[in-house]
Amino acid sequence: MRIFHIATLADWEAARASGAYTTSTRGTTLADEGFIHASRADQWEAVRAAFYADVTEPLVLLEID
Repeated sequence: MRIFHIATLADWEAARASGAYTTSTRGTTLADEGFIHASRADQWEAVRAAFYADVTEPLVLLEID
């Protein structure tokens, strides 16, 4: 099963620079939430529409392996 996570480009670039991804979801850290929000292939577009529609900065879709 393919699993996806929507991230801001800024969060993803920070993770690549630091070597660790610490964002759970928009505005919430992994430490605060305890898990990373993720979606199946048939869910991510609806998640983007519901929770990221007002985001003006670039987003990236990450596939979790």
